Amino acid sequence: MICCGDTINIIDARRLLEKNFPSTSSKPPSSATPKLKPKKLPTDPKKLARLRAVELMKMWHHAIPADPRDKNVSMAPSERVHLKVQVKIQNGSGSGGATDGQEKSFWLCKVTTLLSHSCALNDI
Repeated sequence: MICCGDTINIIDARRLLEKNFPSTSSKPPSSATPKLKPKKLPTDPKKLARLRAVELMKMWHHAIPADPRDKNVSMAPSERVHLKVQVKIQNGSGSGGATDGQEKSFWLCKVTTLLSHSCALNDI
C-alpha cells in the first residue's frame, strides 16, 4: 500500500536505481564499441573447409525468411534456398536499420514445377 509520502521515496529510489544501473536499451557511444579485427583465414585446406562449413551452418541458423508470409512456416531445410546479402546504402535511403556494408542472411522457399504428361509428350 502506497501513501502520498511514499511516492516521493519511490521516485527518489527510481532515480537512484537509474543512476547506478543505467538502462540496457540505451546505446553506448560509438567510441566505446570495440573494433573487431578481420579474421585471418587458415592456410591448411582441411581447416579452411571446416571453417567454411561452420560459417555455412551459422548462416543457415541465423537466416530469416525473405518473404514475411513464411515467418511461421515450418519446412525442411532441404526445401529452403539460403543466401547472404550485403547492404549498400545509397543517398540516405532507408534500409530497415541495417548499416552500410552489413551482411544479412535470408532464406526462400524452393519452387519446383512438374511438367504435365501432355506437355512432356508434345515436346518429344
